[in-house]
Amino acid sequence: MNRYFYYTLRLVLFPMIICLGVCTTGIAQPTTFTTNLSDGGVVKNYILSDKGVFRQLVIEATVTNTSSSWFFPKSSGNMTEVWRPDGPGQMLPSLNKVIDPNDSSASARYHTDGGGFPGVLPEIEAGKFYTINISEETSGSNQYMAIMVTDTLPVSIDFVSQPEFPNAGIAQYINITTDTIPSPQEIFYIRYSTDGFTTSDTSRVTMTEENGQGLIPGFEAGTDVTYYVFSTTDTLDFSVLNEMWFNMSTLNKNNNDGLFYSYTTEAALPVILSNLSSRQIKRHIEVNWSTSVEVNNDYYTVERYESGQWKEIGSVNAQYGRSNDNYNYQFIDENPLPGFNIYQLSQTDIDGSHQILGDTKSYYAGIDIQIFPNPAADIVYIAGHNLPDDANLILKDIVGRDLVSIRNNRRLNSMDISKFPMGVYQLIVADRDQNILTVQRVIKQ
Repeated sequence: MNRYFYYTLRLVLFPMIICLGVCTTGIAQPTTFTTNLSDGGVVKNYILSDKGVFRQLVIEATVTNTSSSWFFPKSSGNMTEVWRPDGPGQMLPSLNKVIDPNDSSASARYHTDGGGFPGVLPEIEAGKFYTINISEETSGSNQYMAIMVTDTLPVSIDFVSQPEFPNAGIAQYINITTDTIPSPQEIFYIRYSTDGFTTSDTSRVTMTEENGQGLIPGFEAGTDVTYYVFSTTDTLDFSVLNEMWFNMSTLNKNNNDGLFYSYTTEAALPVILSNLSSRQIKRHIEVNWSTSVEVNNDYYTVERYESGQWKEIGSVNAQYGRSNDNYNYQFIDENPLPGFNIYQLSQTDIDGSHQILGDTKSYYAGIDIQIFPNPAADIVYIAGHNLPDDANLILKDIVGRDLVSIRNNRRLNSMDISKFPMGVYQLIVADRDQNILTVQRVIKQ
Protein backbone atom coordinates (compact mmCIF):
# COMPACT_ATOMS: atom_id res chain seq x y z
CA MET A 1 0.00 0.00 0.00
CA ASN A 2 1.41 3.36 -0.98
CA ARG A 3 1.33 6.12 1.57
CA TYR A 4 2.30 9.74 1.79
CA PHE A 5 5.55 10.44 3.56
CA TYR A 6 5.16 13.39 5.85
CA TYR A 7 8.16 15.18 7.14
CA THR A 8 7.58 16.39 10.68
CA LEU A 9 9.48 19.53 11.43
CA ARG A 10 9.87 20.94 14.88
CA LEU A 11 10.55 24.67 14.54
CA VAL A 12 9.84 28.01 16.11
CA LEU A 13 7.31 29.80 13.94
CA PHE A 14 8.14 33.40 14.83
CA PRO A 15 8.19 34.65 12.22
CA MET A 16 7.16 31.68 10.08
CA ILE A 17 8.78 32.14 6.66
CA ILE A 18 8.29 29.25 4.22
CA CYS A 19 10.53 29.30 1.14
CA LEU A 20 10.00 26.93 -1.74
CA GLY A 21 12.67 25.89 -4.27
CA VAL A 22 12.88 23.34 -7.07
CA CYS A 23 15.48 20.55 -7.14
CA THR A 24 15.79 18.54 -10.35
CA THR A 25 17.65 15.24 -10.52
CA GLY A 26 16.99 14.26 -14.13
CA ILE A 27 13.94 13.78 -16.28
CA ALA A 28 13.30 10.22 -15.09
CA GLN A 29 13.31 11.26 -11.43
CA PRO A 30 10.24 12.56 -9.58
CA THR A 31 10.34 16.27 -8.81
CA THR A 32 11.03 17.24 -5.21
CA PHE A 33 11.07 20.64 -3.61
CA THR A 34 13.53 22.05 -1.09
CA THR A 35 12.17 24.36 1.59
CA ASN A 36 14.15 26.89 3.62
CA LEU A 37 12.58 27.78 6.95
CA SER A 38 13.84 30.53 9.22
CA ASP A 39 14.12 29.25 12.78
CA GLY A 40 15.47 32.02 14.98
CA GLY A 41 17.52 33.37 12.08
CA VAL A 42 19.05 29.96 11.25
CA VAL A 43 18.04 28.65 7.81
CA LYS A 44 17.15 24.94 7.68
CA ASN A 45 16.51 22.85 4.56
CA TYR A 46 13.66 20.34 4.38
CA ILE A 47 11.86 18.36 1.65
CA LEU A 48 8.40 19.37 0.47
CA SER A 49 6.44 16.40 -0.90
CA ASP A 50 5.38 16.55 -4.54
CA LYS A 51 1.79 15.32 -4.84
CA GLY A 52 1.64 15.60 -8.62
CA VAL A 53 -0.70 18.56 -9.03
CA PHE A 54 0.02 20.17 -5.67
CA ARG A 55 2.74 20.39 -3.03
CA GLN A 56 2.50 19.53 0.62
CA LEU A 57 4.48 20.03 3.81
CA VAL A 58 3.64 19.08 7.42
CA ILE A 59 5.08 21.23 10.22
CA GLU A 60 4.81 20.82 13.99
CA ALA A 61 4.83 24.17 15.82
CA THR A 62 6.96 24.45 18.97
CA VAL A 63 5.70 27.85 20.15
CA THR A 64 2.43 29.75 20.10
CA ASN A 65 2.54 32.81 17.85
CA THR A 66 -0.08 35.34 16.77
CA SER A 67 1.83 37.09 13.96
CA SER A 68 3.55 34.44 11.85
CA SER A 69 4.21 35.36 8.23
CA TRP A 70 4.42 33.15 5.16
CA PHE A 71 5.58 33.15 1.55
CA PHE A 72 6.78 30.55 -0.96
CA PRO A 73 9.89 31.47 -3.01
CA LYS A 74 10.45 29.37 -6.12
CA SER A 75 13.99 28.57 -5.05
CA SER A 76 16.35 29.28 -2.18
CA GLY A 77 17.34 32.95 -2.14
CA ASN A 78 15.10 33.74 -5.14
CA MET A 79 12.77 36.56 -4.12
CA THR A 80 11.72 37.30 -7.71
CA GLU A 81 9.58 34.22 -8.35
CA VAL A 82 7.43 33.78 -5.27
CA TRP A 83 3.93 32.90 -4.05
CA ARG A 84 2.46 35.51 -1.70
CA PRO A 85 -0.43 38.01 -1.49
CA ASP A 86 -0.51 41.20 -3.54
CA GLY A 87 -0.90 43.59 -0.63
CA PRO A 88 0.95 44.05 2.68
CA GLY A 89 -0.29 42.53 5.95
CA GLN A 90 -2.97 40.37 4.33
CA MET A 91 -4.30 37.89 6.88
CA LEU A 92 -5.09 34.37 5.70
CA PRO A 93 -8.89 34.30 6.18
CA SER A 94 -8.84 31.05 8.09
CA LEU A 95 -6.96 27.90 8.80
CA ASN A 96 -8.77 24.70 7.86
CA LYS A 97 -10.20 26.38 4.79
CA VAL A 98 -9.38 26.21 1.08
CA ILE A 99 -8.37 29.67 -0.14
CA ASP A 100 -9.80 30.14 -3.62
CA PRO A 101 -7.70 31.97 -6.27
CA ASN A 102 -10.49 34.54 -6.55
CA ASP A 103 -9.71 35.66 -2.99
CA SER A 104 -6.79 37.85 -4.10
CA SER A 105 -6.38 39.57 -0.75
CA ALA A 106 -4.90 36.50 0.90
CA SER A 107 -4.37 33.98 -1.88
CA ALA A 108 -0.97 32.58 -2.83
CA ARG A 109 -0.46 34.66 -5.98
CA TYR A 110 2.45 33.48 -8.13
CA HIS A 111 4.64 36.53 -8.80
CA THR A 112 7.48 36.45 -11.32
CA ASP A 113 8.68 40.02 -10.76
CA GLY A 114 9.32 40.04 -7.03
CA GLY A 115 5.95 41.60 -6.34
CA GLY A 116 3.65 41.03 -3.42
CA PHE A 117 4.15 40.97 0.34
CA PRO A 118 4.42 38.24 3.00
CA GLY A 119 1.05 37.02 4.18
CA VAL A 120 -0.02 36.86 7.81
CA LEU A 121 -1.26 33.68 9.48
CA PRO A 122 -3.88 33.33 12.21
CA GLU A 123 -2.63 32.13 15.58
CA ILE A 124 -0.14 29.25 15.51
CA GLU A 125 -0.37 26.96 18.56
CA ALA A 126 2.54 25.01 19.98
CA GLY A 127 2.24 21.24 19.64
CA LYS A 128 -0.23 21.40 16.74
CA PHE A 129 0.52 20.00 13.30
CA TYR A 130 0.02 22.22 10.24
CA THR A 131 -0.44 20.63 6.81
CA ILE A 132 0.30 23.16 4.04
CA ASN A 133 -1.06 22.54 0.53
CA ILE A 134 -0.45 24.81 -2.47
CA SER A 135 -1.35 24.22 -6.11
CA GLU A 136 1.14 24.19 -8.99
CA GLU A 137 2.46 27.47 -10.38
CA THR A 138 0.63 29.43 -13.05
CA SER A 139 2.52 32.57 -13.99
CA GLY A 140 0.93 35.80 -12.74
CA SER A 141 -2.16 34.19 -11.22
CA ASN A 142 -3.51 33.26 -7.82
CA GLN A 143 -3.19 29.67 -6.63
CA TYR A 144 -5.28 27.47 -4.39
CA MET A 145 -3.92 27.17 -0.86
CA ALA A 146 -4.92 25.59 2.45
CA ILE A 147 -3.33 25.20 5.87
CA MET A 148 -5.01 22.54 7.99
CA VAL A 149 -4.54 21.91 11.71
CA THR A 150 -4.54 18.60 13.59
CA ASP A 151 -3.56 17.59 17.12
CA THR A 152 -1.34 14.78 15.87
CA LEU A 153 0.63 13.98 12.74
CA PRO A 154 -1.79 12.94 9.95
CA VAL A 155 -1.91 9.15 9.80
CA SER A 156 -1.04 6.85 6.91
CA ILE A 157 -3.77 4.72 5.36
CA ASP A 158 -2.30 1.21 5.38
CA PHE A 159 -5.20 -0.84 4.01
CA VAL A 160 -8.27 -0.30 1.84
CA SER A 161 -10.58 -3.24 1.12
CA GLN A 162 -12.33 -4.15 -2.11
CA PRO A 163 -15.87 -5.57 -2.35
CA GLU A 164 -16.09 -9.36 -2.13
CA PHE A 165 -19.53 -9.52 -3.75
CA PRO A 166 -19.99 -6.44 -5.99
CA ASN A 167 -23.63 -7.23 -6.67
CA ALA A 168 -25.73 -4.74 -8.59
CA GLY A 169 -28.02 -2.60 -6.47
CA ILE A 170 -26.18 -3.46 -3.24
CA ALA A 171 -24.26 -0.88 -1.22
CA GLN A 172 -20.64 -2.00 -0.75
CA TYR A 173 -18.80 -1.78 2.55
CA ILE A 174 -15.24 -0.44 2.27
CA ASN A 175 -12.94 -1.07 5.24
CA ILE A 176 -9.76 0.86 5.98
CA THR A 177 -6.91 0.56 8.46
CA THR A 178 -4.52 3.34 9.49
CA ASP A 179 -1.05 3.01 10.98
CA THR A 180 -2.03 4.82 14.20
CA ILE A 181 -5.15 6.25 15.83
CA PRO A 182 -6.02 9.51 14.00
CA SER A 183 -6.68 12.75 15.82
CA PRO A 184 -10.33 13.82 16.22
CA GLN A 185 -9.77 16.55 13.60
CA GLU A 186 -8.80 14.04 10.89
CA ILE A 187 -11.90 12.91 9.01
CA PHE A 188 -11.91 10.12 6.40
CA TYR A 189 -13.92 9.88 3.20
CA ILE A 190 -14.32 7.51 0.28
CA ARG A 191 -14.37 9.36 -3.01
CA TYR A 192 -15.98 7.32 -5.78
CA SER A 193 -16.93 7.79 -9.41
CA THR A 194 -18.55 5.90 -12.28
CA ASP A 195 -17.10 8.08 -15.08
CA GLY A 196 -13.39 8.32 -14.32
CA PHE A 197 -13.87 11.22 -11.86
CA THR A 198 -15.40 13.55 -14.39
CA THR A 199 -18.04 13.59 -11.68
CA SER A 200 -17.74 12.05 -8.25
CA ASP A 201 -19.29 11.81 -4.81
CA THR A 202 -18.09 11.08 -1.29
CA SER A 203 -19.07 8.87 1.61
CA ARG A 204 -17.81 9.47 5.13
CA VAL A 205 -15.86 6.69 6.86
CA THR A 206 -16.75 5.90 10.48
CA MET A 207 -13.54 5.31 12.44
CA THR A 208 -13.00 3.23 15.59
CA GLU A 209 -9.39 3.76 16.61
CA GLU A 210 -7.28 2.52 13.63
CA ASN A 211 -10.20 0.84 11.81
CA GLY A 212 -12.90 2.42 9.71
CA GLN A 213 -15.81 1.54 7.45
CA GLY A 214 -17.72 3.44 4.79
CA LEU A 215 -20.30 2.69 2.10
CA ILE A 216 -20.40 3.07 -1.66
CA PRO A 217 -24.03 3.02 -2.84
CA GLY A 218 -25.32 0.32 -5.16
CA PHE A 219 -25.29 0.74 -8.95
CA GLU A 220 -26.88 -1.18 -11.80
CA ALA A 221 -25.16 -4.25 -13.25
CA GLY A 222 -22.13 -3.58 -15.44
CA THR A 223 -21.19 -0.27 -13.77
CA ASP A 224 -17.45 0.41 -13.40
CA VAL A 225 -16.82 2.01 -10.00
CA THR A 226 -13.49 3.66 -9.12
CA TYR A 227 -12.67 4.93 -5.65
CA TYR A 228 -9.97 5.94 -3.20
CA VAL A 229 -9.83 6.95 0.47
CA PHE A 230 -8.55 10.28 1.74
CA SER A 231 -8.47 12.19 5.01
CA THR A 232 -9.16 15.86 5.63
CA THR A 233 -10.22 18.19 8.42
CA ASP A 234 -13.40 20.24 8.07
CA THR A 235 -12.02 22.01 4.99
CA LEU A 236 -14.04 20.04 2.48
CA ASP A 237 -16.75 22.28 1.04
CA PHE A 238 -19.41 19.95 -0.37
CA SER A 239 -20.92 22.80 -2.37
CA VAL A 240 -17.78 22.96 -4.54
CA LEU A 241 -16.19 19.49 -4.86
CA ASN A 242 -13.98 20.25 -7.86
CA GLU A 243 -10.69 18.41 -8.34
CA MET A 244 -8.47 21.13 -6.89
CA TRP A 245 -10.77 21.52 -3.90
CA PHE A 246 -10.25 17.84 -3.12
CA ASN A 247 -6.48 18.22 -3.49
CA MET A 248 -6.24 21.25 -1.24
CA SER A 249 -8.43 19.58 1.40
CA THR A 250 -6.33 16.40 1.55
CA LEU A 251 -4.24 15.49 4.56
CA ASN A 252 -3.48 12.02 3.22
CA LYS A 253 -4.82 9.57 0.67
CA ASN A 254 -4.15 6.04 -0.41
CA ASN A 255 -3.30 6.76 -4.06
CA ASN A 256 -0.05 8.68 -3.65
CA ASP A 257 1.30 7.11 -6.87
CA GLY A 258 -1.95 7.20 -8.80
CA LEU A 259 -3.38 4.06 -7.20
CA PHE A 260 -7.15 3.71 -7.42
CA TYR A 261 -9.42 0.83 -6.51
CA SER A 262 -12.13 -0.36 -8.85
CA TYR A 263 -14.78 -3.02 -9.38
CA THR A 264 -17.56 -3.78 -11.84
CA THR A 265 -21.02 -4.49 -10.49
CA GLU A 266 -22.44 -7.89 -11.36
CA ALA A 267 -25.97 -9.18 -11.78
CA ALA A 268 -26.91 -10.01 -8.22
CA LEU A 269 -27.95 -13.40 -6.92
CA PRO A 270 -31.18 -12.90 -4.96
CA VAL A 271 -29.73 -14.69 -1.91
CA ILE A 272 -26.25 -15.87 -0.97
CA LEU A 273 -26.51 -18.54 1.73
CA SER A 274 -23.65 -18.62 4.22
CA ASN A 275 -24.92 -21.42 6.49
CA LEU A 276 -27.67 -24.07 6.60
CA SER A 277 -27.98 -26.63 9.42
CA SER A 278 -30.50 -28.55 11.54
CA ARG A 279 -30.54 -30.25 14.94
CA GLN A 280 -32.91 -31.91 17.40
CA ILE A 281 -33.92 -29.81 20.41
CA LYS A 282 -36.02 -31.92 22.79
CA ARG A 283 -39.03 -33.08 20.76
CA HIS A 284 -38.50 -30.64 17.87
CA ILE A 285 -35.96 -30.09 15.11
CA GLU A 286 -34.56 -26.62 14.50
CA VAL A 287 -33.61 -25.62 10.96
CA ASN A 288 -31.18 -22.67 11.02
CA TRP A 289 -29.69 -20.66 8.16
CA SER A 290 -27.77 -17.43 7.57
CA THR A 291 -27.42 -15.19 4.53
CA SER A 292 -24.66 -12.79 3.49
CA VAL A 293 -26.59 -11.09 0.66
CA GLU A 294 -30.31 -10.65 -0.02
CA VAL A 295 -31.75 -8.77 -2.99
CA ASN A 296 -35.51 -8.32 -3.40
CA ASN A 297 -36.09 -11.43 -1.30
CA ASP A 298 -39.67 -12.00 -0.13
CA TYR A 299 -39.76 -15.23 1.90
CA TYR A 300 -38.20 -18.65 2.50
CA THR A 301 -39.90 -22.05 2.20
CA VAL A 302 -38.96 -25.12 4.26
CA GLU A 303 -39.86 -28.56 2.87
CA ARG A 304 -39.41 -32.04 4.38
CA TYR A 305 -38.82 -35.21 2.38
CA GLU A 306 -41.65 -37.70 2.99
CA SER A 307 -42.72 -40.80 1.09
CA GLY A 308 -40.52 -40.05 -1.89
CA GLN A 309 -41.43 -36.39 -2.34
CA TRP A 310 -40.91 -32.93 -0.84
CA LYS A 311 -43.71 -31.64 1.37
CA GLU A 312 -43.91 -27.99 2.42
CA ILE A 313 -44.03 -27.68 6.21
CA GLY A 314 -43.63 -23.93 6.67
CA SER A 315 -42.31 -20.57 5.50
CA VAL A 316 -40.36 -17.64 6.99
CA ASN A 317 -40.57 -14.04 5.81
CA ALA A 318 -37.32 -12.37 4.73
CA GLN A 319 -36.03 -9.88 7.27
CA TYR A 320 -34.92 -7.37 4.64
CA GLY A 321 -35.79 -6.95 0.98
CA ARG A 322 -32.31 -5.61 0.13
CA SER A 323 -29.32 -6.26 2.32
CA ASN A 324 -25.56 -6.81 2.29
CA ASP A 325 -25.27 -7.92 5.92
CA ASN A 326 -25.38 -11.29 7.65
CA TYR A 327 -28.84 -12.23 8.92
CA ASN A 328 -29.96 -15.34 10.79
CA TYR A 329 -33.19 -17.32 10.40
CA GLN A 330 -34.81 -20.26 12.17
CA PHE A 331 -37.70 -22.62 11.50
CA ILE A 332 -38.92 -25.20 14.05
CA ASP A 333 -40.37 -28.51 12.90
CA GLU A 334 -42.87 -29.25 15.66
CA ASN A 335 -43.65 -32.76 14.43
CA PRO A 336 -40.50 -34.40 13.05
CA LEU A 337 -40.55 -37.95 11.76
CA PRO A 338 -38.75 -40.74 13.62
CA GLY A 339 -35.26 -41.28 12.22
CA PHE A 340 -33.62 -38.98 9.67
CA ASN A 341 -35.49 -35.85 8.59
CA ILE A 342 -34.26 -34.16 5.39
CA TYR A 343 -35.15 -30.49 4.87
CA GLN A 344 -34.90 -28.40 1.71
CA LEU A 345 -34.68 -24.60 1.84
CA SER A 346 -35.75 -22.33 -1.01
CA GLN A 347 -36.45 -18.62 -1.44
CA THR A 348 -38.99 -16.62 -3.42
CA ASP A 349 -38.38 -13.11 -4.78
CA ILE A 350 -40.91 -10.31 -4.62
CA ASP A 351 -41.48 -10.90 -8.36
CA GLY A 352 -42.38 -14.56 -7.68
CA SER A 353 -39.18 -16.15 -9.01
CA HIS A 354 -37.98 -19.17 -7.05
CA GLN A 355 -34.56 -20.58 -6.13
CA ILE A 356 -33.56 -23.73 -4.20
CA LEU A 357 -30.77 -22.86 -1.75
CA GLY A 358 -29.81 -26.22 -0.26
CA ASP A 359 -30.76 -29.05 2.07
CA THR A 360 -29.86 -30.36 5.51
CA LYS A 361 -30.74 -33.45 7.53
CA SER A 362 -31.02 -34.27 11.21
CA TYR A 363 -31.78 -37.46 13.12
CA TYR A 364 -34.81 -37.40 15.39
CA ALA A 365 -34.57 -39.92 18.21
CA GLY A 366 -38.17 -39.37 19.31
CA ILE A 367 -39.44 -40.08 22.81
CA ASP A 368 -38.29 -43.34 24.35
CA ILE A 369 -40.48 -44.48 27.28
CA GLN A 370 -39.43 -47.25 29.66
CA ILE A 371 -42.02 -48.77 32.05
CA PHE A 372 -40.92 -51.19 34.77
CA PRO A 373 -41.87 -53.54 36.13
CA ASN A 374 -44.42 -54.35 33.46
CA PRO A 375 -46.56 -56.33 34.29
CA ALA A 376 -46.82 -54.85 37.81
CA ALA A 377 -49.00 -55.46 40.87
CA ASP A 378 -48.76 -52.13 42.67
CA ILE A 379 -46.13 -49.53 41.64
CA VAL A 380 -44.91 -48.92 38.08
CA TYR A 381 -41.97 -46.66 37.31
CA ILE A 382 -41.76 -44.56 34.17
CA ALA A 383 -38.57 -43.10 32.70
CA GLY A 384 -38.37 -41.23 29.44
CA HIS A 385 -35.65 -40.12 27.00
CA ASN A 386 -36.37 -36.72 25.38
CA LEU A 387 -39.48 -36.45 27.54
CA PRO A 388 -40.59 -32.79 27.75
CA ASP A 389 -40.24 -31.22 31.17
CA ASP A 390 -43.91 -30.22 31.16
CA ALA A 391 -45.26 -33.52 29.81
CA ASN A 392 -48.35 -35.10 31.35
CA LEU A 393 -48.47 -38.86 32.01
CA ILE A 394 -52.05 -40.17 32.03
CA LEU A 395 -53.18 -43.73 32.77
CA LYS A 396 -56.46 -44.69 31.05
CA ASP A 397 -58.63 -47.79 31.17
CA ILE A 398 -59.89 -49.64 28.11
CA VAL A 399 -62.90 -47.32 27.74
CA GLY A 400 -60.71 -44.18 27.87
CA ARG A 401 -61.38 -42.97 31.40
CA ASP A 402 -58.55 -41.09 33.15
CA LEU A 403 -57.38 -43.04 36.20
CA VAL A 404 -54.08 -41.37 37.16
CA SER A 405 -52.51 -38.16 35.89
CA ILE A 406 -49.07 -36.90 36.92
CA ARG A 407 -46.61 -34.27 35.66
CA ASN A 408 -43.18 -35.40 34.49
CA ASN A 409 -40.66 -34.77 37.28
CA ARG A 410 -37.57 -34.92 34.98
CA ARG A 411 -36.13 -37.97 36.74
CA LEU A 412 -38.17 -41.05 37.55
CA ASN A 413 -41.96 -41.04 37.58
CA SER A 414 -44.09 -43.53 39.49
CA MET A 415 -47.77 -44.56 39.56
CA ASP A 416 -49.66 -46.60 42.15
CA ILE A 417 -51.94 -49.04 40.28
CA SER A 418 -52.57 -51.40 43.22
CA LYS A 419 -56.27 -50.51 43.54
CA PHE A 420 -57.07 -51.21 39.90
CA PRO A 421 -58.28 -54.61 38.70
CA MET A 422 -56.04 -56.83 36.63
CA GLY A 423 -56.03 -56.03 32.96
CA VAL A 424 -54.46 -53.90 30.21
CA TYR A 425 -54.25 -50.12 30.52
CA GLN A 426 -52.94 -47.30 28.32
CA LEU A 427 -50.26 -44.81 29.37
CA ILE A 428 -50.67 -41.58 27.40
CA VAL A 429 -47.77 -39.09 27.25
CA ALA A 430 -48.95 -35.63 26.14
CA ASP A 431 -47.46 -32.17 26.07
CA ARG A 432 -48.95 -29.22 27.92
CA ASP A 433 -51.23 -28.51 24.94
CA GLN A 434 -52.56 -32.07 25.19
CA ASN A 435 -50.85 -33.17 21.99
CA ILE A 436 -50.22 -36.92 22.30
CA LEU A 437 -46.52 -37.72 22.06
CA THR A 438 -46.65 -41.48 22.58
CA VAL A 439 -48.97 -44.27 23.83
CA GLN A 440 -47.66 -47.25 25.82
CA ARG A 441 -49.30 -50.38 27.27
CA VAL A 442 -49.31 -51.12 31.03
CA ILE A 443 -50.35 -54.55 32.36
CA LYS A 444 -51.79 -54.90 35.88
CA GLN A 445 -51.41 -58.37 37.38
